[in-house]
Amino acid sequence: KYPMAGQTSEKIDVGVYNVNSEKTIFLQIHPQGLNDQYYATNLTWSPDNKKIYIAWLNRATNWMRFMAYDAATGNELGMLFEEKDEQWVEPLFPAYFLPNNPELFVWISQRDGFNNLYLYNTKGVLQKKSKLPFDITEFLGFSPEGDYAFVMATGDVPTESMCYRIRTSDMGQERITNVHGTHACQISGSGEYVIDQFSNLSTPNKIDIVQYDGRLVKSLHQAANP
Repeated sequence: KYPMAGQTSEKIDVGVYNVNSEKTIFLQIHPQGLNDQYYATNLTWSPDNKKIYIAWLNRATNWMRFMAYDAATGNELGMLFEEKDEQWVEPLFPAYFLPNNPELFVWISQRDGFNNLYLYNTKGVLQKKSKLPFDITEFLGFSPEGDYAFVMATGDVPTESMCYRIRTSDMGQERITNVHGTHACQISGSGEYVIDQFSNLSTPNKIDIVQYDGRLVKSLHQAANP
């Protein structure tokens, strides 16, 4: 937490509690000893629960290292990649592993100006990246086979919120929501349907079920204009 005047800065540690042994091990995120010159955030477990990934930031928050640790021992396993910026780096999301491939994950970063998806393998090698000219604001999930990632993004109008489907094979995108406004979406387990709740200047609240291509399946609710 941010220290108030007169308080000392926080010293960050990450522990893993074993419910069988009732013991806690701590990740070796501070090779120079526990101090207040770094942050640890965006914690992600690997699909097999054997590794923990951490976004380690320096105190100035202009250098981020995405690190891997052994969840059983706390030992550092290495850095997958790093990001640097003259002002600051701002990791806001954990890593999201593809459901059909535990060796691949997507990372959301503003390193190229807008929040985009970056597909990495667990060796830290960048495979592909999306090239959206606007910001991704929320990650909704994958299709069952991992061939699509669903996200919320501002779209062409910065004040709006739209749902997109991004192909993990080539990072091409398709917009699911077509009506201008502010959308909040949920994806079905099959990845085929979307619950779309939205409003705009002429629509106080509307909830629809649409297909991944935006076609209307059923309207669930239409609010009367108060």
